[in-house]
Amino acid sequence: VIVRGTIIDTFNRPVPFATVMVLGTNQSSIANVTGNFTLSGVPAGTQTLIVSSPVTSTKTVPVTVVSGRILTTGIMVVETVLQ
Repeated sequence: VIVRGTIIDTFNRPVPFATVMVLGTNQSSIANVTGNFTLSGVPAGTQTLIVSSPVTSTKTVPVTVVSGRILTTGIMVVETVLQ
C-alpha cells in the first residue's frame, strides 16, 4: 500500500526534509522541499507514522491503511523553540 502526504508546521508552511517512518518496519521516506513524502509497501491495517525533523518536535500519527488503496494524509508538526 502507498501512503502519501504533506508535512506542514503550525503556520501552514511545508517542512522540508522531515523523516517519516512506519513504526515496526524498515520503511521510511524523506519529505521533499515542499514537505511531500511517499511511503511504498506499507502493510495494511493500523500503522503508526513517526515524523521527525531537526526543526520540529517528533510526532506519532496513527493511520489506517487499506489494501489496494492509496492513503493521502496531511500531518501538522510543532516547531521546536531554540534557546
